[in-house]
Amino acid sequence: MTELYIDGVSAVLPKDFSVQVKRENPLFTKNGEYTYDITLPLGNPTNAALYEHLNRLNSVTEVASKRTAILIADNRVYCDGTEIITGWTDESVSIQIASGNSELNYIIGNDLQISSLSGMPVTAAITKKAAVEHIEKRYPDVDYCLTMVYDRDGEEILNPWVNLTTGSPDLTPGNVSSLGSVSPDLDRFIPQPYLCVYINSLFEALGYKLTDNLLAGTAYEDLFICHAVRTMKWCEMLPGWSVGDFLEQLELMFDGVFVVDNRSRNVRFLAKQKYYHASTTSHVRWVEDVYEVETADEDDEPETVNILQSDVRYAFPDNAYWRGRCLPDTVKAAARKSTIDIGAIPPQQGGFVGRMDYWFGSSQHQQTDTVWTDGETRRKTYYGTMSGEDHAGDRDRWILTDEFAAIERADPEQEVELEIMPAEIRQTGKDFFRGDGAGLTVPIYIPMPVVDGGSGSSGDEDDGSEGRTPVSDLINNSSTGESDGTPSKNNIFVAFYGGAALPVENTEHYVVLDIPFAYTDEYLYVWDSNTYIQTNTEGKTLRLTDLQTCFWEGTLDVDQRNEIKLTSHDPNLYDPRGVFEIRNKRYVCKEIEYTLDAGGRKGAWTGTFYPAKISDTEADARWILADGKWRDGGVWLDNGRWLDS
Repeated sequence: MTELYIDGVSAVLPKDFSVQVKRENPLFTKNGEYTYDITLPLGNPTNAALYEHLNRLNSVTEVASKRTAILIADNRVYCDGTEIITGWTDESVSIQIASGNSELNYIIGNDLQISSLSGMPVTAAITKKAAVEHIEKRYPDVDYCLTMVYDRDGEEILNPWVNLTTGSPDLTPGNVSSLGSVSPDLDRFIPQPYLCVYINSLFEALGYKLTDNLLAGTAYEDLFICHAVRTMKWCEMLPGWSVGDFLEQLELMFDGVFVVDNRSRNVRFLAKQKYYHASTTSHVRWVEDVYEVETADEDDEPETVNILQSDVRYAFPDNAYWRGRCLPDTVKAAARKSTIDIGAIPPQQGGFVGRMDYWFGSSQHQQTDTVWTDGETRRKTYYGTMSGEDHAGDRDRWILTDEFAAIERADPEQEVELEIMPAEIRQTGKDFFRGDGAGLTVPIYIPMPVVDGGSGSSGDEDDGSEGRTPVSDLINNSSTGESDGTPSKNNIFVAFYGGAALPVENTEHYVVLDIPFAYTDEYLYVWDSNTYIQTNTEGKTLRLTDLQTCFWEGTLDVDQRNEIKLTSHDPNLYDPRGVFEIRNKRYVCKEIEYTLDAGGRKGAWTGTFYPAKISDTEADARWILADGKWRDGGVWLDNGRWLDS
């Protein structure tokens, strides 16, 4: 028997009732569970009362109610979600039921803007005590940080700080451009929310709860959204961004997938490579001998992105800063290339850069039209600067470049452009440090988020012909792409919060300031002194190669090119997100489709599967009786226990 409950009321189904229910795996599609059209007659009192509000509407676009809908057959829940009205007449109404990821897609459909989510947090006016607390503490103890950010539009620093070291170090909000008495300017303090908290707040505003976040517990939980929008409302911090676009970019950047539980309305943000870890295996019975194998053409793009088989790059704005950190193709084509043993170069004060003449000998200089790559790891790239009249007696030094280079595959399936990217961190001028009763001028490096969509100036491109141009000129004059000048939504800029100890290079002193700072890589280049500051010792970086190591690589081996469609009479109701064993072969499921009539499930069900290589210990959790802990990689012993080999 099949039953349909709308907002807790049992609807009357027609005698010839028939509907198809589809349950899809969000790892391979954007959908979850949903039904095709269900047609209900309005000639009976129950259904007429359920849909009497339709008489007062002129079009289906005006239907705003999102009532609960539960479809039950044979005492099993096939769909538990939200009712979607697709059309009606005087005699009948057509509805669909969306559940899980499909329900979320329906709620955020039609490009729902984050700015429209009134349920997101609103930070109260920041007091001096609260300001200090959000500098001294980090996630998860606080929801946002207050590191300094430069507002390009207003041409001033937001979240300004000065440092007082009379006696013990103290953090005091104030005007960083003044050497006079500290004058708190708390109106210029704008919260910079941690990315983990922002994601959680977004789902809470949508009526969901985020229970698992793949960023939590990793170095990337220190990431915060860097912005210069003068607002305390979190929903206004990403203007122009829709919920769907934001979630899609998160999935791309961290190779994850959002999985929605249709009953609890809980959401998990899972790494694709660990999607099937500790999943149970379902053994499907009564499978028909006839099946279909559909092989995709090599030219066809897969439905979902396999980031390990795709070219990946950040969608950087076009300016000299990012041309230096992600060398344009024109620069790479025009510059000479060579390798060098970075380990043979002694470090300079404060970090990483070595003297060029130590490598070449005192009679030679670095060629400024050459890009040098670390020959051992090829992880870091450099170009050189020669001594000039302005730096008499100075020796040539390495300049780190191409830190955030694109990843290019040998035979890419797709091209992925990430719109969540590292924030631009540059020196904004001279700020003042007060110590021992005297003023000391030092350069401060802070994030400078782009506010105009990222279009920048371009210049003439070097064609690599005779008379090569120095790499620095190539970077300053190269254009990364074309721009029609049309403003678009800003990219989302993120950075790691580094706490309140900022290492700063000064002409007379190398000092550490108790000023909050942000970073995006392991080293920060100080242009004034041609040296590097090591921003963190934990290797936290937004290099694409490090994202790949941390999030993208894994053991998930699924053949999405060869779909296998099977038909089964197995009476069980299976979750497509699990692992399936069919005729002694292991598969993962893309989708399962059932047909229901008034009497219950009708006939066999069909499923689309992908061949997968998943180990026993990955597919099934192992229980150790001795200590009551879950283990993987176990072996079976004669005494009936699983132990790690």
